[in-house]
Amino acid sequence: MAGTRRVTIDLTEEASAEIERIRAVTGLTIADIFRHSFTLLRIYLEAKDEGKLMRIFNPKKPRDQVQIELPTLRISIPKSKSEAQSIK
Repeated sequence: MAGTRRVTIDLTEEASAEIERIRAVTGLTIADIFRHSFTLLRIYLEAKDEGKLMRIFNPKKPRDQVQIELPTLRISIPKSKSEAQSIK
């Protein structure tokens, strides 16, 4: 498995049930659910780093919006692999 990394995590019963609900609705594997989650988190952090906001809105009512705010420990996203490695 070149280029991959196996990760094991403990989930609460509630989180595990939510994963199963998402699987049932989407047909995604657990790995794909986490991959999509990481992609969304990366997009959120990059937007935040650029001073942008992430929002969800109702296309039928564009003024009906919810701003997405996640707790983050570090806002600045490394631009390169070497910059990311120097943070570790």
